[in-house]
Amino acid sequence: MKATLLLENNSLFGTRYLAEHGFSLYIEDEQTRILYDTGYSYPFIKNAVKMGIDLTQLDYVIISHAHRDHSGGVKYLIKYYQENAVMHRPTMLVTGEDIFFRRRFINEENRECGFDTDRDVLERYFKLEFEPNVRWLTPNLAYLGKIPRLNDFEGRVPQTPKILVDGEWRDDYVYDDTQLAYRHKNGREVSVFSGCSHAGICNIMEYAKKVTGTESVHTFLGGLHLQQPPEEVIAGTVEYVKNAHVKQFYACHDTDMPSKIRLIAVSNFIEAGVSTKVELV
Repeated sequence: MKATLLLENNSLFGTRYLAEHGFSLYIEDEQTRILYDTGYSYPFIKNAVKMGIDLTQLDYVIISHAHRDHSGGVKYLIKYYQENAVMHRPTMLVTGEDIFFRRRFINEENRECGFDTDRDVLERYFKLEFEPNVRWLTPNLAYLGKIPRLNDFEGRVPQTPKILVDGEWRDDYVYDDTQLAYRHKNGREVSVFSGCSHAGICNIMEYAKKVTGTESVHTFLGGLHLQQPPEEVIAGTVEYVKNAHVKQFYACHDTDMPSKIRLIAVSNFIEAGVSTKVELV
């Protein structure tokens, strides 16, 4: 299988690709083509075209969660389909209807930050499916659905933005968050792709091993949602990663520099950016 970062906060030196605060990953496995997240706006499309990746023949579009830096590009993908008269309708997988709930910063910003494409528009261009459970997209690639939060330090702190539920602005723990897991052909290793890791990277990797029946994580690529994390969160994450012995650890997107520095000290950390490619067997 092959995975290519179409969008990330940073573009690798000398590559001349567009970057923005967001995440988008293109995956090919067993002739199945998957777009996982769309970033905040249009750069993932520009980068895909430059890389020779055809977004008009996707089998799946997966939105990891509703935050706009992962879902805002959907409206630009629809515009791209309109401009190119694309008739093919990929399956769009999301974990539940709560992805359409409004999210907003309830402070001086008062800024909307949730999904901003209406459901009826989505259904014209995608076969929209709500899937909270595991679904195998290929014999070895699994969509994980909603992640169990079993440890005592991850996924316990609400987001700064609130979520509108039943007319009330409530704390948001981003339970719509989902990831992808690839079971290696040796049957012993799994690799994990995560847009933002709101459930916590340790919870996610443990669940990926359970779902795939594997023993260890070979590669992790994605965001860790470690932005000025509480000490118990970063300490627990560092200890887990240290003991996990992940062979390729690409932590990017929403991982702040102090967290990266602490993780670099205990892992096989590799810099990631737009155009990073991972090939797995």
